[in-house]
Amino acid sequence: MSSFRLRLWLLGVALLLDLPLLAQSEVPTVPELPLWHGQQRTLRYQPDGTDFVIRNGTKRFTRALYGTNTAFRVETGDLPEFALYLPGMGGNLKFGLLSADGRSKWLIAAENIVARYRPGAMFYEISDPLLGKGKLQLEVQAMAEAEGLLVRAQFTDVPAGQVQLLWTFGALRVRSSAATATSGPTRNRAFT
Repeated sequence: MSSFRLRLWLLGVALLLDLPLLAQSEVPTVPELPLWHGQQRTLRYQPDGTDFVIRNGTKRFTRALYGTNTAFRVETGDLPEFALYLPGMGGNLKFGLLSADGRSKWLIAAENIVARYRPGAMFYEISDPLLGKGKLQLEVQAMAEAEGLLVRAQFTDVPAGQVQLLWTFGALRVRSSAATATSGPTRNRAFT
């Protein structure tokens, strides 16, 4: 037997003898979750059919709704507060509740907020002691034929006169450069 064949045969025998030891010494490992900037990632949104849902989320302006074929968009998020991008900050729309006895609260501070993204729209289901056992549903969409925002609000199981829905809109700021629409991601400060 040539020395090469002998070495190959010995290597094969060594591998065969070592296989059971390798198989017994290997411990199954759980794959590590991916890190994002050195921190463990968590799943914030849960799929529900074609929707993505979050309960009592804390982020604003994380989901853009587009309507027209322009740079305009409506910035929505986990909380029911909305910003219009023209490009540049075009305004901020915020809703609140005012009870018959004078108590008030911004909707973003409500006790329970379920935010649901469905392609093209955001839906919010809000419950809070100011609403009693009832709920407030909001549906938000960007307009398709003009640059604007559509909001539908509906109280469910809230006695008439118990609470009013209030809104405020402000903070118009338009940047003069048309290049802002294509200059990359919008900085967070543009919507605060």
